[in-house]
Amino acid sequence: MIPIIYFLYIYLFFVLLGALFLGFNLYHIIQFGLEDRKTIYVIIFYILFFFFAIFITLFFLLQIDWSTEVMFQDLFQFTFLTSAFPL
Repeated sequence: MIPIIYFLYIYLFFVLLGALFLGFNLYHIIQFGLEDRKTIYVIIFYILFFFFAIFITLFFLLQIDWSTEVMFQDLFQFTFLTSAFPL
């Protein structure tokens, strides 16, 4: 049995990786991008989209009971094959 909260830690790792890419990309857009109104719009859209994606995933993650456990032996039972082809 594996506690389901480990999947939350994996999610946190990917959020931190996304934040790292966000900072890296924003630095390069600001440092090497054109000084134009379109550049400001791209930066604002990029930041808003990142936080919107985090907000949407957190909305769904807050609805999960993280105290449950996953039993892999129940996930990988081939009930269709065993019922269609009994031994």
